[in-house]
Amino acid sequence: MIRRMLNQRTVRRYLDEMMSVCLHGTLTFNALYKKKTAAALLRQWEINDTDSIYRKLKWLLEEGYRSEFEHARRYLSTFSESERRSLAPTLTEGDMRLRKLSIAERYGRQLPSDGIAAFDYAWCILLTSVASDFKWIDPELGLSYAIQAASGAQSAYSSWEEYVLGYSVGAEFSGRFQEADFGSKNEAFLMDLLQTWQSPGNRLDWNTPLRHF
Repeated sequence: MIRRMLNQRTVRRYLDEMMSVCLHGTLTFNALYKKKTAAALLRQWEINDTDSIYRKLKWLLEEGYRSEFEHARRYLSTFSESERRSLAPTLTEGDMRLRKLSIAERYGRQLPSDGIAAFDYAWCILLTSVASDFKWIDPELGLSYAIQAASGAQSAYSSWEEYVLGYSVGAEFSGRFQEADFGSKNEAFLMDLLQTWQSPGNRLDWNTPLRHF
């Protein structure tokens, strides 16, 4: 019983850490669990009923923005190095498709094969937590989705540092926050997160075992 409680506490804490990358700008843990804020957040993700919640969670788990990022990365791989260098100046900020190609060009080779999956998984965990807390979805099923997302992130990345980079690039690539350079504008926030995760009294191993309890 004690071991089960400890595992439950560890998994919950791990999921909280994973979704904390989403809490930038005016979104905080306290605000997140106010019904008005939570409802507005779900609307931003085109979620307005139980069916749309499950569709969105399934999309984030199985496809998400990482699919589009990988398509851009594959497209750029058809160009030679010299062609990519000559292409770079034409990737202006004004056109969304070209802006996304620019982001894939800048970061595509810095990220592992799953690219910006961290963004999809982090938001899957956060949306699941909010929807479960307000009983908009079954909490047990919601926890299952969250653990699937966290396990996917563990498979995609080798460390918290890689996860944060994947999230940062994903946030910029998705265009959801209207920020041309998400990483630079939120660098202090992201660095504070990493320092908190790495502090001796708070450190959670990236490969913490995750089990549905």
